[in-house]
Amino acid sequence: MYKNRLERFMRARGFRVGRDPLLYSKFHDWTVDNQREFYAIALEDLAFPWLKRPSEILRYDPSEPIWKAQWFPGGEANVYDACVENQVRLGRGSYTALIWRREDGAGVELTFDEVKRNVDIIAAQLKASGVRRGDGVAISMPSSHFAYLLFYAVQKIGAIFIPIATEIMDIALIKRLSMTKPKLIFTVNGFFYNKKRLDGVSNILYAAAKLKETENYVSEVIVIDYTGDSTETNYPGKKFVYYNSWIERPLNGPAQTEHLSSDDVTMILFTSGTTGTPKGTLHTFRALIEDMIENAYASDVNVGDRFLWYTSPGWMMFPWLVMGVNGLGGTVVLYDGSPTVNGNETLLELAESVRLTHMGLSPPLISGVLDALKTTRDWKKRLKYLREIRYTSSPLAQTVAKRMAKLGYPPAGVCGGTDGCFAYCSGNPLTKRYGATMMPSLGIDVNVEIRNDSVWRKAKAGEIGQIVIKRPFPSMTNGLLNDDERKSHFRAAYFGYEDTSNRPESSEIKYWIHGDLASFDKKGRFTVHGRADDLLIVHGNKISPADVQDVILRLNNEIADVAPISMSIKNDDGGELLVFAVLKPISGSKNRVKNEVLEDRIKACVKEHVNRLAKPYAVFFVKEIPYTINNKPALRLVRDAFGGSTVGDTSTIKNKESVAEFTELGRRFRMTLAGTKHLRGHKFINLRRAK
Repeated sequence: MYKNRLERFMRARGFRVGRDPLLYSKFHDWTVDNQREFYAIALEDLAFPWLKRPSEILRYDPSEPIWKAQWFPGGEANVYDACVENQVRLGRGSYTALIWRREDGAGVELTFDEVKRNVDIIAAQLKASGVRRGDGVAISMPSSHFAYLLFYAVQKIGAIFIPIATEIMDIALIKRLSMTKPKLIFTVNGFFYNKKRLDGVSNILYAAAKLKETENYVSEVIVIDYTGDSTETNYPGKKFVYYNSWIERPLNGPAQTEHLSSDDVTMILFTSGTTGTPKGTLHTFRALIEDMIENAYASDVNVGDRFLWYTSPGWMMFPWLVMGVNGLGGTVVLYDGSPTVNGNETLLELAESVRLTHMGLSPPLISGVLDALKTTRDWKKRLKYLREIRYTSSPLAQTVAKRMAKLGYPPAGVCGGTDGCFAYCSGNPLTKRYGATMMPSLGIDVNVEIRNDSVWRKAKAGEIGQIVIKRPFPSMTNGLLNDDERKSHFRAAYFGYEDTSNRPESSEIKYWIHGDLASFDKKGRFTVHGRADDLLIVHGNKISPADVQDVILRLNNEIADVAPISMSIKNDDGGELLVFAVLKPISGSKNRVKNEVLEDRIKACVKEHVNRLAKPYAVFFVKEIPYTINNKPALRLVRDAFGGSTVGDTSTIKNKESVAEFTELGRRFRMTLAGTKHLRGHKFINLRRAK
């Protein structure tokens, strides 16, 4: 009797199985060296429901960059068919497909049969509303059964699912809608968080109205009465239709499930904007294949298992969870609201009531669960069905991981990216080990490389370098939204390509440069140390630096330049946003001294127009921002200098003298926090705490 899918799969290939990571590493190497065979066998093992079988698994010339590889040429599939209709065909129609709970106690449970009936109606209504194959359908709503059903309905008709986080405010929202040009927009009238009702529709209606003034591609905005308290009079003068009225419109007939090729775009997922404007990554049903393989062999998800990941539709973990779990016959569990609305008991009560087998949380939430359940007896009594706890988005403290391991629940990390809707490293049932260490995912050629000038070399065990994927992988984004025919932006973002007239195309790097910093040990276990770029993590939320910069500069004429960073100010705060601003010169002096009114305006505009959770902790007024010789703001350098870390190579910084000011500001800031000295007399700083 095999303990898990991975063990069975390895033994069937003739590989030894055990807890020694080297045994898994040997099998992983085989899956990379024999990608065509591995993916063919894995898809057969999982009985993947092709609508048309591909002529081959992978068409790839190793002398070419890996982005030119063709996966599953000639093959046709559909995410909805694979995840819902196939489960019904297999006789699992009465099995639970979705469990949804909200913080106020509301909830819905749907079987695969019920999901199919609802999705077929929504899909037919989408068609009746003029949505065709390849059209975009945007949603902005919390994690809910509506988002779940709309995801599948859009997939069924071959349209493109465009999730936009509810925290995205008007200017950033208009930018995303303008980039994607959706035919329809679905949103909610409001939602609940920590016992407060928040507005969910005003920003969408404002953005849609602004876009209609200049562009006329949004045909309708459909508003779901999610809180049960709206009427048409709530939004006078605004053009929209309520979902209940929309869904009751006459139909033209049933919608057919579209047969899609492996290059047909099914989703547009926005990255966090770590290196500039958030990128719209284009995904196909290949993401479904990768997510099913990961959930099957790394998480050991089986028919009937119940998997909660605390996520929202705007994050890649939502489609990763929905496709990867339903595709294997498991139950998707969604929760909407504050995960601590009832203290640390909130998620525990949910886990108990729905008999969770798998749970994915952020490290701070794992710490809260651990505080509530202090003994092994508590865990076994209350979470007797739970087999695995996973985490992502930030490192897990070693002390927390060790305590969980002693209780018999070693947490399993997951590290991947929106640009692949995948995990390149994760824990697995055979090599579970507490802490941040993970193993590379099956079939993914994960390497750690160090770059010296323009030369890359393989890192040695223990050295920190960048994650580089050297062979094709199925779920790699199909490109970037609004890129040119040569995919110049895509190649520049992930392959180091520079589109210059004197540099031949052949000089670009052939491998995928992911942007994460990592190391590995002699057993092949990976530790991911964070991003190599400048992603902002504020109270656990990923925020684009470009969005913060854009809003502050657009709405404050007195500001000449901005550098946002995030860092932890106190334990378990999930990160705070710090803003450094350069003031425009005024007559009589080169710069203004501290300006409390301007600081308050900056804090308010970031909260109102970028992300309601991202009110800056502090605003600093500085002389200038460090820039590279390529005219890019050196945000990582700012973070290191201000945070007191060792400042690395500054040879590419054109205004090196600017660094000293950030070092001194950081020193004074830390002294202030420690209560040893007040910040007085520094004309470039204003440290009043955000209230």
